[in-house]
Amino acid sequence: MLKCLMPDPLPTSPRPGVSEMLESAAQLFKHALLKCLPAMMVGALFAEAAEIYWLATGHAPTLPLQPRDPAYYGIALAGGCLYMLVAGAILLQLRALRDGVQRPWGELFAASLARWPTLLLAWVLASVSIALGLLAFLIPGIYLVVCLTPLMPVLMFEPLSAFGTLKRCIDLVRPMWVKVLACLIIALLVVFVCMIVAGAILALLRALSGEDSGPGGNALSTTFSLLVAAVAQLFFYSLTLVIYTSASASA
Repeated sequence: MLKCLMPDPLPTSPRPGVSEMLESAAQLFKHALLKCLPAMMVGALFAEAAEIYWLATGHAPTLPLQPRDPAYYGIALAGGCLYMLVAGAILLQLRALRDGVQRPWGELFAASLARWPTLLLAWVLASVSIALGLLAFLIPGIYLVVCLTPLMPVLMFEPLSAFGTLKRCIDLVRPMWVKVLACLIIALLVVFVCMIVAGAILALLRALSGEDSGPGGNALSTTFSLLVAAVAQLFFYSLTLVIYTSASASA
């Protein structure tokens, strides 16, 4: 276990504001970027494995709800399950880095594997709950999306069942729901702008490389997209950890 001190400690205020939580998330993200990005790239690869398969087999890009072949759905299911395993390990590493140490990845994956069945069940329950809330009444669905923001930290740091995890998330976020919503909106806007810039950079790279189409261009686009997705996901995991820490301190 390596000591790895952050340049600036995270705020310890029991009731931090929106700007303070976002600043803390940005600090943690910058500190963890190079240490966690390779693992997050693997997670992003698992998450996008089905789409990569679809394009690699000569199919044109399609809308999310359009039918695909059975292999696509099998790869998507396996990739999603493996992504959760990687995400759990990354959350554990982020907490360790926040506390000033860097833990071995093998130890982290073993700990994530121990929580893997609960991780999968909780995510299924959360997805179904949010979908039902959005289909029945839009507002309950949005309320649940915000309340379940710290789902991954609660799953990894507290020995609760899948049902207990959902209840714990709601109890933690309810008193600071508006702050969490504001953090998510601002973070999404920042990521959206960054993705537009990344898309422009990718278009420039493809034009300069002369691989605007064909296998070379597709490989470049896929690699660049995975990198952007990994960076964005790492930032959101940093934010969820800060939200969980702040909510726990206020509870």
